Amino acid sequence: MLARTRLLSREDPALGDGLRQAFEAEGIRVLIETTPSRVAYDNGDYYIELDHETLRSDALLVATGRGPNTSALNLPAAGVETDTNGFIVVDDHMRTSADQIY
Repeated sequence: MLARTRLLSREDPALGDGLRQAFEAEGIRVLIETTPSRVAYDNGDYYIELDHETLRSDALLVATGRGPNTSALNLPAAGVETDTNGFIVVDDHMRTSADQIY
């Protein structure tokens, strides 16, 4: 498993470290702060080129992040603020800008 930064990069670092340890305990190699320079497919295998080695795999999953799914919710009518990317703005207690909406 490759991660550009660390696992669960938006969460507490201890959570990502724990997840990494769980994967490694299951025999899954986890490479953090790793960006492939090239990916190729040949004869049923994927080849992922890194700075100092090439990995081979029979499957490849690319996850590029997540985006908000708020555009159809009409949040301004409910008084709920969103950031410039469309994510709902919350405080440390997960409260939105609208009373009683968490």
